[in-house]
Amino acid sequence: MAFWYKKPCLYKYKIYMVSKNLLIAAVLTLQFMPGICLAGDDPLEPADQEKTGQYYIYNADTETFSAVPQTEEGVDSLLTLSAELHDKNSRLSFISAREALLLSESISYTDGRARALNMVANKYLDFGDYEHALQHYLQAMELENELGNRERAAALMNNIALVHLEQKNYERAADFLSSSITLHGEIGLGDQVYLMLNNLGVIQRRQGNYDEALSHFRESQQQALDVASDTLVHMVATLNIGNTLRNMGELDEAIGYLLKANQYFDRNELTLHQITSYLFLGQLYLDRRETETAIEYAAKSLELSTGENQRERIKDAHELLASIHELEGDMQRAYEHFTLYHQYSDTLYNIQKSNLLQEMQTRFDVEQKNRDLELLSKEFALQEASIAQQDQIRKSLIAGIVLLFVIASLLIYMNRQKKRGNKLLKKRREEIARQNAKLADLNKEKDEFLSIIAHDLRNPVTVVKTAVELIETEENPTQKNLEEYTDLIHISTDRMMNLLNNLLDVQSMGHTKSRSLRMQKLDVDDLLEESLTHYRRSASAKEITINRHSEGEEAVIMGDEGIFVRIMDNLISNAIKYSPMGSDVSIHRKTFEDRIRISVIDQGPGISAEEREKLFGKFSKLSSKPTGNEKSTGLGLYIVKKLVRSMDGFVGCISKEGEGSEFYVEFSVAGTGDPENLNVPAGNLNENVT
Repeated sequence: MAFWYKKPCLYKYKIYMVSKNLLIAAVLTLQFMPGICLAGDDPLEPADQEKTGQYYIYNADTETFSAVPQTEEGVDSLLTLSAELHDKNSRLSFISAREALLLSESISYTDGRARALNMVANKYLDFGDYEHALQHYLQAMELENELGNRERAAALMNNIALVHLEQKNYERAADFLSSSITLHGEIGLGDQVYLMLNNLGVIQRRQGNYDEALSHFRESQQQALDVASDTLVHMVATLNIGNTLRNMGELDEAIGYLLKANQYFDRNELTLHQITSYLFLGQLYLDRRETETAIEYAAKSLELSTGENQRERIKDAHELLASIHELEGDMQRAYEHFTLYHQYSDTLYNIQKSNLLQEMQTRFDVEQKNRDLELLSKEFALQEASIAQQDQIRKSLIAGIVLLFVIASLLIYMNRQKKRGNKLLKKRREEIARQNAKLADLNKEKDEFLSIIAHDLRNPVTVVKTAVELIETEENPTQKNLEEYTDLIHISTDRMMNLLNNLLDVQSMGHTKSRSLRMQKLDVDDLLEESLTHYRRSASAKEITINRHSEGEEAVIMGDEGIFVRIMDNLISNAIKYSPMGSDVSIHRKTFEDRIRISVIDQGPGISAEEREKLFGKFSKLSSKPTGNEKSTGLGLYIVKKLVRSMDGFVGCISKEGEGSEFYVEFSVAGTGDPENLNVPAGNLNENVT
């Protein structure tokens, strides 16, 4: 929303480009019609210099001025420069106001300092640094009250209201605007309240009171022309009317107002207002679903706001572009702009805090110097007192030596006693440390135990819930369908019971950190088909085709059936979870001479080399997100690796970013002499996975 604050008009000047520096000619005669003239890169001739008067040199590298008269007129001319550049060159406008503030402080020019504080605060407000803007406005207000300048104090109330408006403190902003309007009336300037009426409209619009906002904007628009002949404020109100109509859904009516204001700002090269009008037009065309035009205006706003370092508007432009690309279905670009939006949000916060800390540090340094001077004075007084005390110290020294000998003897005796006590205390502390280490291990085991329950129970419970919902919602289900659903429920509940039994085994055997696996000969192809049965429905929901291929001889391994199924469940569910709509997922089994490899291959976003290093870590979440809004806890692959290792297997990943992923597990082929069933220790299921 565009708002308005007052700028001082003081002196006329001219500005020239000379190499890397700006040569500024300031005509130090009091005029109230500020103007600016941009010339070429050639230095001025001496004759021209005599015509134009005093010249200022601006160094773009150090962002400082030189050759500025150390006088009140020098301050006034810098403030004129800042006011004229306010809507055209934010950076140079800020630097000019800052130089005016420093100069006014050095020559004790109170009136100039008050106006410079207001100009600096205006730029902080534009940059989104609201804390510093408020500090400078309040300092300016204090000086204007001391000077008895009620007109400027009234204008400052309006500016302070804008800070509270941007901080969403609407009640406080309205209070200051009301005070500003009242004070304008008391000093006979009631015809200038059209500025405050515009800002009251901004407050109402931000709160969703669109009818009240339109009333304020239209009144401000009319008064700006009828009372003050102020075309700029008239166009600012026109812009706000268009944006409010857009909020109300009156898009056809809104576009006329917005384009009219935008054309005026473009024609007069009012950069800050161009930024805002482009942003509003982009939002309007987004509402009209005309995304190409919306992108064009949003890009213009982003380009200008970046050049002017308007961080708040840069943030808004990235947010708008993210919304447009999301509407187009271009999620990559939407994500990029959404990330930049959050980066600029964080940057604005950090800049404000950094500036505040810098100011606090400066105050601290000044206070520290004062304290140092005070300490030096006290130290001098103490030195004089010290001389008088030295004689007394000499007399006391001999007595002190005797006393010291007695104390030393006592300390030696006490030290021996202390060493004996320390030895006993050390033993007790070591015992406590061992007990604490045991407690930490037990707590870690408890956390991992709960993590496994939360993760691995989710899949079978989801299958049961889905089957029950199908039975409830399907009208007159066939016997075949009912049998199919109940089979799914039985299989899933069997898996839950199997998982719970395994976890209870681990818990009951926690002191040994191991449990027995029921090793038996497993037909890999049969178990793969069983696992796929559970996921064909979820794959079908995303139009994903599941293909299974077998290569080589019959696949039989020695393993625990429950653990093997859990391994495959995790890998297949991950492949479906990260695969895009309409893609393929392949399950490939290949038998080698001494081992069997089972690969799960998807066409998802792939995994970068950096992320593959932490792939199997606990709670490790990747930058890639599930394609169907599924949830991910970061435990799946961690559990897979632990389970694979418990069966003396190996798990790995082959992936390239943007080209999908292949997760594979390898197990030894069952020998002809292996028994059909065998209970063996599973090792430590709670060990760390690296």
